[in-house]
Amino acid sequence: MKIAINTRWLLKNRLEGIGWFTHSLVKRMVESHPEVEFHLIFDRKPDASYKYGPNVVMHTVRPAARHPYLWSLWNHYRVPAKLRRIKPDVYFSPDGMGVKNWKGKQLLAVHDLNFEHHPEWIPRKVGEWYQKHMVQYGRAADRIVCVSRETLEDVSRTWGISTSIMDVVYNAPQSNFEPLIGANIELPISGKYFLCVGSINPRKNLALAVRAFSKYRLQGGDAELVLVGNHMHIDSELERVLEESPYRNKVHFVGRKHGSELNAIMSNAIALLFPSLFEGFGIPIVEAMAAGTPVICSNVSCMPEIAGDAALLLSPFDADAWTDGMNQMENQSERQTWIEKGIERAKFFNWDSSAKKLWENIVKTAGNA
Repeated sequence: MKIAINTRWLLKNRLEGIGWFTHSLVKRMVESHPEVEFHLIFDRKPDASYKYGPNVVMHTVRPAARHPYLWSLWNHYRVPAKLRRIKPDVYFSPDGMGVKNWKGKQLLAVHDLNFEHHPEWIPRKVGEWYQKHMVQYGRAADRIVCVSRETLEDVSRTWGISTSIMDVVYNAPQSNFEPLIGANIELPISGKYFLCVGSINPRKNLALAVRAFSKYRLQGGDAELVLVGNHMHIDSELERVLEESPYRNKVHFVGRKHGSELNAIMSNAIALLFPSLFEGFGIPIVEAMAAGTPVICSNVSCMPEIAGDAALLLSPFDADAWTDGMNQMENQSERQTWIEKGIERAKFFNWDSSAKKLWENIVKTAGNA
């Protein structure tokens, strides 16, 4: 079998969500199937570390596709031309962007339909492009995998696609997270803290976290609040709430963290606060659980599915409930209960089983004549 894969998100030292998804799954498939020829298609010169085995052929297809106009050029003309030369049995696209002007089999991964339901949370031109093209890719695909059952059902409802050609391939922690508590660990602050992890944008609902934190401090709480993540889009509500909070100097933005550094920051937090309004999966939930950190997360979107009974699930619109949850997590016996539940729940999500599930869908796609 010959498989072509869109690997434009594999950027050295710059892996984000889809990049980690691609890396974690493709590496395992390459190593598990030495009899298969894998053609990895990049939009810039790839780093040699992404040649996962001797059965990998790396291709660079220009231009670097980082703008809606260039997405169209890359997916509708440049990549199809490359595929006509490679002649793969299946083309797999981990970012949900299929190709046009090519008649072969396509398997797409869809992470969420945020752009369909809340286009106001992303730049206008990006949202318009996604709304026009992503549904076309989805309806033309031979099969689709989604990172949660909630996303799968959303794709079926919103795009009118049968669930019979869809499957769930879960995300997992970006690395081997584990409890890391003790000496020789560099932390963002010296005292106690609650933690938020994720890109800074309106979807993450960090304004609610700050409101709940301010009430927690007003009631006598002495922990601080650490926010991990890059600023993606302007969050005017968060800016307003911070400006009004008398405890804004107790809120610390520390930028993007990953790997063992993020593991340590998570492990030493009182709890992860994850008040997001919409997610396709919510990777920080399972990373915190694996790191031995209690989780308080929203009770909407896919989050109840991912967290199961191992997190305190609260309305993302009720700041008082989140304040109560923060106080609850300062009770050590209560906290230990959530830690134990979380560690057990995190074991359910692992890249080995997800890679096997993805491979099953590649085989089904190839055989779907």
